[in-house]
Amino acid sequence: MRDRFVLNLIPLTIFAILTMVSPHSSGQTSAAVAPPQTDAKTSSASAKPAEPAKSSSPLPGSNDISLERQPYRIEIRFSVAENVPLDSASASRALFDLKALAERVVGQPWKLQARWVEGETWDADFDLWQQWPEPIAYERKTQFPADKILLIRARPGDDASSLELVAREFDYRCGILGPMRRRTASISDLARGLLLISRDVFRPLAEVTGNEGGQVRLRVQGVALKPASPEGSIVRMGQYFQLVRLFYERSGKFVASSIEPWTYLKAADLGESGVSCQIISSFRDPVGRKYRQSNKLVALAFNASDTPTQLQFSQLIQTNGQSVKHPVAGYKVEIHRWPDGEVSSTHLTDREGRLKVDPPVGLEFFGVRLVGGSIEPLLDVPVLAGDQVPSILADTKPLAVEFEQQLIAFRDEVLDVIARRLILEARLADRTRADDWEKVDQWIKAWKSTPLGSVYTARVADWKIVAQKRQIQEKKAILTPTAQSMLAELEALVSRYEGQDIDIFEESLQKKSNTPYLREAADREKEKPKAKSVEKPVAKSK
Repeated sequence: MRDRFVLNLIPLTIFAILTMVSPHSSGQTSAAVAPPQTDAKTSSASAKPAEPAKSSSPLPGSNDISLERQPYRIEIRFSVAENVPLDSASASRALFDLKALAERVVGQPWKLQARWVEGETWDADFDLWQQWPEPIAYERKTQFPADKILLIRARPGDDASSLELVAREFDYRCGILGPMRRRTASISDLARGLLLISRDVFRPLAEVTGNEGGQVRLRVQGVALKPASPEGSIVRMGQYFQLVRLFYERSGKFVASSIEPWTYLKAADLGESGVSCQIISSFRDPVGRKYRQSNKLVALAFNASDTPTQLQFSQLIQTNGQSVKHPVAGYKVEIHRWPDGEVSSTHLTDREGRLKVDPPVGLEFFGVRLVGGSIEPLLDVPVLAGDQVPSILADTKPLAVEFEQQLIAFRDEVLDVIARRLILEARLADRTRADDWEKVDQWIKAWKSTPLGSVYTARVADWKIVAQKRQIQEKKAILTPTAQSMLAELEALVSRYEGQDIDIFEESLQKKSNTPYLREAADREKEKPKAKSVEKPVAKSK
């Protein structure tokens, strides 16, 4: 019986051996079960300058599924500054805990890799970086080792038990560095601090799919993936986005990317077909702007922050036939509720045209208005709290400001003469009632010595004509809406001045009787609208 069992087992053994050594069977099996290569070699390669693949076949889990179901491949590069009590072993342990914590909080939307970068290029302060230090050149179908790189650096905190974490995000697809964010973390709970700062700088990516009726439709990457907790959701109501325009050559080679200035989107409706956003911009149609170069419009989410916003204003000045940027120094800047709400604070630019603004209390969104000559609004743009605003090029409209200052001085002159006339009229009335005709004659002569109203009317008309001609000849703004409004007010003021007269006092002086003046004064009193008396309700007695 035993020999028969052995004989039956031999063919099965031989068949199993042949199956294992068969190259055809081996290839099919590895193709079916082999996972994507995500070992240590891949992780170390991402530290080098990016060498994007140009394969025509899509990467697994990338372009072979809809954008809404694509997770974010995120790599965290963590470093520490000097005098930070954290070695590589402690840092690696914190990063391991961070990945576990991200799985419990965020879950499917994040595919997280984290590593220690002490001694590498990224072991440096990146506060003042204007661009990504790696040379990156790619085409539309380029595949990168990651979607986003999060640079996090630990610095000494306020005490021995805390650290200050600073972080920035780099998005490979847009090639844009995000704003700096800071957060205090406990050394004993460093993983939680790393997760919080990562969420602060993380900017979900979206494609613009439509623009109609002041609403922009977005398809957000990873929004269809269910988060592990509500705190890990990709998009929330009221989420802000910035529009980013990607420029390409005709061959499809990436040229540059730029953030659409002074334009934000605010999520107003979260639906299965996408996210509908409200446009907040200083432009009429920022989405439909036309460019000669081939381009594509995407959006990056933005999280408001209480970080002070650095502003810098400059203007173009002609020097030796060339336009040179010059700082706008000593100009007033008003911070107000956007678009035309009350002013919350007023500042002055320094010698370099710079200004640091703290976000107004209770406002995530505010307007920045540059004012020339304390009256002419030179520009007014929306700013999201914590945004890294580029240098602002402004037209200071020097001719318009000069013209408006002349109008202000002229208005003060007319108001001064009107005040003098009112004082004289009050004295004339007093002396006329007292039958003091010598003084009445004296004050009438003083009143007639004031400038004629026709003189002021002619001056305003001449200034208006000169300003119109100069604006056409020099092709520079002079009759701005502010200047036109001031001219209208001046014309009304001069018309009122020209309509003043003292005929009634002259008639009383001629007749040596105050009766004409008193009769007219009584008629004026009758013409005044009488205030209607309001009858108070009488309480009924019980």
